[in-house]
Amino acid sequence: MDFIKAIEIANNIYWVGEYLKNDSFQCHPYFIKNGNESILIDPGSILEFNTVVNKVNQVSNLKNVKYIILHHQDPDLCASVPMLKELIARPDLQIITHSRIKELIKHFCLDIKYYEVDKNNFELLTSTGLELNFLTTPYCHSPGAIVTYEAKTKTLFSSDLFGGITESWNFFADKDYFNEIKSFHESYMPSKDILNFSLSKIEKLDLELIAPQHGSIIKKEFIYDLINKMKKLNCGLYIDKKYNNELIEIKEKENFLNTVIESNNNAIISINKNIVIQIYNKSAQTMFGYTKEEMIGKDALNKIIPANLRKAHRLAVINFIKTKKSIGIIDKYHNISAIRKNGEEFPIRIGFGVTIIENDIVIVANIVDISLQKMQDEKLSQQHEALLYQSTHDALTGLPNRLLFFERFEQTIKKAKKAKILLAILFLDFDHFKEINDSLGHAIGDLLLIEISKKLLNLSLIENNCVSHLGGDSFSIIVEATNNINKITDTANSILSLFQQVIYVQEHEFYITCSIGISVYPKDADTAQTLLRNADSAMYKAKEKGRNNYHFYTADMTERAHQRISIESHLRKALKNQ
Repeated sequence: MDFIKAIEIANNIYWVGEYLKNDSFQCHPYFIKNGNESILIDPGSILEFNTVVNKVNQVSNLKNVKYIILHHQDPDLCASVPMLKELIARPDLQIITHSRIKELIKHFCLDIKYYEVDKNNFELLTSTGLELNFLTTPYCHSPGAIVTYEAKTKTLFSSDLFGGITESWNFFADKDYFNEIKSFHESYMPSKDILNFSLSKIEKLDLELIAPQHGSIIKKEFIYDLINKMKKLNCGLYIDKKYNNELIEIKEKENFLNTVIESNNNAIISINKNIVIQIYNKSAQTMFGYTKEEMIGKDALNKIIPANLRKAHRLAVINFIKTKKSIGIIDKYHNISAIRKNGEEFPIRIGFGVTIIENDIVIVANIVDISLQKMQDEKLSQQHEALLYQSTHDALTGLPNRLLFFERFEQTIKKAKKAKILLAILFLDFDHFKEINDSLGHAIGDLLLIEISKKLLNLSLIENNCVSHLGGDSFSIIVEATNNINKITDTANSILSLFQQVIYVQEHEFYITCSIGISVYPKDADTAQTLLRNADSAMYKAKEKGRNNYHFYTADMTERAHQRISIESHLRKALKNQ
């Protein structure tokens, strides 16, 4: 390869450096041919000055250089700039660099115009359409260090990154190039984390070529394998041993904490006093759908907080940061709603912790997605409600059963006692119902009971009474009568009238009547059981009077019932003793 000439390494991109024999630290300036807006990259020191000028003039004219890119401030790449400025002699000549580098470069007596990439959206677009993008690579090996990417040729000008100090130098890197750059990076890069931060940016680029300031130019076939190997380097070898050990210990603790946070099944999110997200773990990404890049370093909590809660949340955080006081928030868990990236709102349980690091308040949220738990709770609640309903309602008619009847009646008695009003139980038994079951079967009888229940339920809703199915063809109705006995008789008459109309069940027509027994609280009794028993006795009296009517309970009914039971008992004993 003829190093006397400028070497085109990509379309309109040239290596214009000097091969210094027996020098293990080769420096590489590059030239981008772009008409009268051409670009010189890291032009070098006094050692290469004449060579750089000659080679630029080989492919263009030095006066066509409008931009000089300085990736950092070391003299091996920018010491020749004052002399280049005099030769170029253009009033519009500009140095492209980072604002943090500019403050150091000016000490080379460079009173040239500066194009600060961090103040220009990290890009340059020339009038010819050439576009360059700049990436920050902080502390590799300078605080304001940058690299340059030319997307059209997919070339990265990487400054010290990927550079090396080599005993034998090759223009293009080979498969063993990692061994040649390993020592340089371990010595010059301050830490593995700092190096990996920059490498993680670079590996996302679509690259065909890497052109470093030192070492060898790297083609695509070696680039990504080289990056993976570099990520494993232990950098910062020239740091004081004691200090280095302390850093390692701190780093091990950080790694352990990071592992705990990242492996936690709960979403862990932390914010600082500016409500900027600092921690957003893997579980948070899974739970909410946003990536770390979308959340970390941003005031982005509103993305995961429902609109109706955002204002209250922000005010609470701001108030806590100002006063250091929380009102029932910190150290407690709260069930609230959150929102995913896809717009789905879901329930969470969230707890908060607070610490102060370097005068900055850090609020940490520990979040559990309780969607599944809530679904299970709702299912259990539905099952409980279903079981409760089954235990308190008649399976055939859906009306309250005997158990619920007594429960409601006891409550109604308490209410009546407090209000000092009358209360009545109407006990209904349908006349000749057994004959229907015997002649047409229980299936038809059941269907008839369902129709009867519908009629009674409609009536109870109209008159605000409580109707229950006690079993068989027996029903009960609770009537709150205030102090008007007429309401009780009106209800009984309404029931009798209700069944004057025909009831259709399949192909059958039924004209059915009922007998009603009535007992009144507090006149006839003061307990539900006794009142129901008395109403039952009155119902039999109504049947004796010819059915299809009602009868109020009287005390002599209980005496006659006792006598009847006594007579029946003596008869059974007499028959048994024969």
